[in-house]
Amino acid sequence: MIIKLIKRLCKLQEIKIHMKIPVICPRCANKTLEIDVETGQGVCYRCQKESNIKELVAVYEEEELDQHRKFKNLSEHNKGVGGNY
Repeated sequence: MIIKLIKRLCKLQEIKIHMKIPVICPRCANKTLEIDVETGQGVCYRCQKESNIKELVAVYEEEELDQHRKFKNLSEHNKGVGGNY
């Protein structure tokens, strides 16, 4: 809701919106990769990795799937307390 009001105010004042959102960089694991909201492009100010939002979403979706696979594998092969030997 607040974003809509900010956009409205900028439009009334004829100001071009140029927002950047900091996200975690997959290379250096710091929250120093800034994604431009308009273009979807970004650069990490620590390790200089360039990326775009589609790449980042794909990387983190794959990590999420990998975590799910590991958990599923553990739960399927777990023999209970003291049984994993």
